[in-house]
Amino acid sequence: MRLFETVECDCCGSRNHTTVYSSRQYGSSELGAMDISIVVCEQCNFIFQNPQITEEALHRHYQTNSSGSVYSLKGNDTRTSKLLNERVELIEGIIRSHSIHSICDIGGGKGLLLSSLAVGVAIEKYLVEPSSAIESCSDSKVRKVKSFFEHLDPLESQFDLLMCISALEHFRNPTQALRKFHSLITNDGFLLIEVPDSLNPHGTFSEFYSYEHINHFTIQSLQNFLYKTGFYIVRIDKSETVPNIRILARKFNLEVVHGNSLIHFNQYRRKKAELRQRLQRKINSILESEQIHDFAIYGAGDHTRFLLESFDLLKHVSVFIDSDPSKRGTRFLDRVVIGPENIVSENIKNILISSHDFEEEIFQSLCHISEHGIRVIRLYS
Repeated sequence: MRLFETVECDCCGSRNHTTVYSSRQYGSSELGAMDISIVVCEQCNFIFQNPQITEEALHRHYQTNSSGSVYSLKGNDTRTSKLLNERVELIEGIIRSHSIHSICDIGGGKGLLLSSLAVGVAIEKYLVEPSSAIESCSDSKVRKVKSFFEHLDPLESQFDLLMCISALEHFRNPTQALRKFHSLITNDGFLLIEVPDSLNPHGTFSEFYSYEHINHFTIQSLQNFLYKTGFYIVRIDKSETVPNIRILARKFNLEVVHGNSLIHFNQYRRKKAELRQRLQRKINSILESEQIHDFAIYGAGDHTRFLLESFDLLKHVSVFIDSDPSKRGTRFLDRVVIGPENIVSENIKNILISSHDFEEEIFQSLCHISEHGIRVIRLYS
């Protein structure tokens, strides 16, 4: 059996690379002692193993070995428990926020992550694992598929959430893997990827850049692979327990993207209509209930233009106030603009703040004028 072969960069196809690290490593009985070289692509900066362990050698290795079968203590404060809780919290949040009816964990080992999910809705759970570790999963609610993910048929099953946790770094062809994932996810589904951050290796005498890790991702290189294979990124996280990168992505489906855009614009339109109603009630209260008919407006800019276009207020405005020195002494909507330092001398009794983003700052800057009996009115607070 041939153990190694020279490959091109799976991200961009370049054959130009520079060796950045090499080490003597000791694998399973199928692999023996090996000299491992890590290279960086001179074209796109992707980091990968080259020469690379052959597909045949890897398949033989993983049929009897699971990289997830490592020593771990049980208990709430253990490293394994903290990492599991991080992942569970993230995944349960995705389930609560979206219409998730089926989940598939690729390379999920013993199925601990799937078994730990406590969700209040009926969700189909699939565990896909090629090694004998899958036989240790005793959760009857998890459907176990002892197979390499390449053998899954997208016509038979598609999933709303597909997870590949600490597994993509083990695959020889990330592009091929991600395209397969794409076919296994529903049109509005999600892909959750977690990989070690190769630019943040933690010190270990055994080997951070393990022979099992064929590819070594950074946030940028993982983004490149996702975009290349038809995904767009929704969220990027970093694990607090281990130096891992987590990315939540969705299939780039033009119909779904347009639909999401329409939803956001419709929500904005509705919120703006609701805001207009609230402002109208506030203005009516100012003019009618509180009997204020003459005031200065603080803010001679776009917000005020929109405000006066929408509400019949200009006839009540005596003067505009603005902190921009270049506006002082000019005219805005046929009213003079003064600076804040002239408020008391102009004998102004009421000031309406016309700003959303800076309303609180303006209000605080005017606190000192209350001793002169000047009232400051806020629209949003």
